[in-house]
Amino acid sequence: MRMASGFRLSYIPRYSPMAINILSIPVKACRPIVLALLSLAAVVVFAQSAGSLGRRLAGVAVDKINSEGDRCLEEGKVDSAMAYYMVAAGRYDSAMDKDDKFSCVDALNNIGAIKFFLHHDYIQAFSYLTKGLEISEETGYDKIKAKIYVNLAGVHTIFGDSAVAARLMSEAFRISKEQHDWYIYTAAFIDLANHLAVNDNLAGMKDEADDFSSTSIPDSIKMKNYALWLCRGVKLYQQGRYDDCLKALKSAAGHVKPDLQEKICLHIVDMLAAKAYAAKGMYGMAVKRLKSNMTADIPIYSLYNSYKALSAFYAKMGAADSSEAYRVKYLLINDTTLSYSDYMRIRDHECRFLPARVMGELDTSGVSGISGGLIAVLLAFVSASAAGTMIWLRSRSRRKAKAGGRPTAGRATSVRHSGGVQQTTGPDEKTQELARMIRQFMETSAEIYQQDFSLEKMAAMLGIHTRTASRVINEVFGINFSTLLSQYRIEEACRRLSSPEYANVTIQAVAVDIGFRSRSNFAMVFKKFTGVSPNEYQKEAFGKKASD
Repeated sequence: MRMASGFRLSYIPRYSPMAINILSIPVKACRPIVLALLSLAAVVVFAQSAGSLGRRLAGVAVDKINSEGDRCLEEGKVDSAMAYYMVAAGRYDSAMDKDDKFSCVDALNNIGAIKFFLHHDYIQAFSYLTKGLEISEETGYDKIKAKIYVNLAGVHTIFGDSAVAARLMSEAFRISKEQHDWYIYTAAFIDLANHLAVNDNLAGMKDEADDFSSTSIPDSIKMKNYALWLCRGVKLYQQGRYDDCLKALKSAAGHVKPDLQEKICLHIVDMLAAKAYAAKGMYGMAVKRLKSNMTADIPIYSLYNSYKALSAFYAKMGAADSSEAYRVKYLLINDTTLSYSDYMRIRDHECRFLPARVMGELDTSGVSGISGGLIAVLLAFVSASAAGTMIWLRSRSRRKAKAGGRPTAGRATSVRHSGGVQQTTGPDEKTQELARMIRQFMETSAEIYQQDFSLEKMAAMLGIHTRTASRVINEVFGINFSTLLSQYRIEEACRRLSSPEYANVTIQAVAVDIGFRSRSNFAMVFKKFTGVSPNEYQKEAFGKKASD
């Protein structure tokens, strides 16, 4: 059995990590330390178990070892399955034949899936999946790539790289169809629908929905009917037929089978239904529907998505306290399961094996090693040269202006001639109105905290041209879009760092949640605007509250 997504985990025993009700676990300051110690103990046990098993399986073919792992997984013996997969993956040798390499990649993918879905160890999952991707790239096996892409998409989702996650799912969808791997094809479509629903972008999968609805999927795929009704619901949502969409989703729920990890499938239906209610402005119904199957039987990453969506729904309802409470909940999940710095390090390695169309703008930032250092030095040199040139030109312009008696144009002014007399005026009425629209958008829209938010996205949402938006920001606000965005993000960071609700949330989690990709970058920008580090600001804010 291959685990490319959460829909094949119906055999998980009730005592597994998924069965723990994390809603009832209090968040303690020492919890990350306890989890780290437990993880370390598990690694030691697995290493000893795999070592002993490896000696007993000396001479056994890699594919047969994988089969034993599959059998254990079917029987719910997750630890035993993991030990077999570890032995199979450990057999990898660059000199082995292509089929054996494929078996090693298969084992790495299975280890990554278990680490992700069952152990919630996202860094380890990412590490194993990236290694599998590297080998599959060397061997040219596209079929296994689709499975790895689906699992990698899950990790990118947890780390907030929603755009990359969506591209990975789309790529898995495309490759699996070419390879006639109908299980992965169906699973990738379901995952993509769920992911884009969470991120309010169901309109972004029109091509996939059209393709899926017109493709003949074998009846042997158990989730076929469920997925087809889900697809119909997505298409109706895209057409704005929300009531019909809800009916289609009800039919999808009727086709959920117990062996399809029932709670997960029902939860995905609820997520899409909640979005349909939200599109109708019925946020109360959206909250009620999403909470209906939000139980301990769904994995942590599903809870993470649920909390994120609930925070947005409550914000639309004007329930600021509830919105804030659910935002803190999904940030605390991040803090107890993630290591963002480790993720960034592994992603740099991953970038070398993913297509440019998947990584998008992350290509240059994902370069590592000597080439990455050289590029960084060159960029720094070019930036410094450009800055020096601009300073010199500006100084020269001021000297000429003084010598010639000509006024220099202000940041938000224009110069016109009237009867030979120069008059300075502010922006025209249309420009001022556009500036008001931009300011209102920046003050009220949660989209500005998404990591892939850009000037182009803002302009598209406001219905204006990108160049027009850039001109208005420069002319009225006197700064560029990047600086304006940073100002609003840092203002939100200050609010959170001084709020008691975020006392147990790490600075790193806050930084990632408001759109920064690393704590170091956030700290640099934060200090630029406030004059102090985030840590100093937080200590000062809470010290002041204590004295008051």
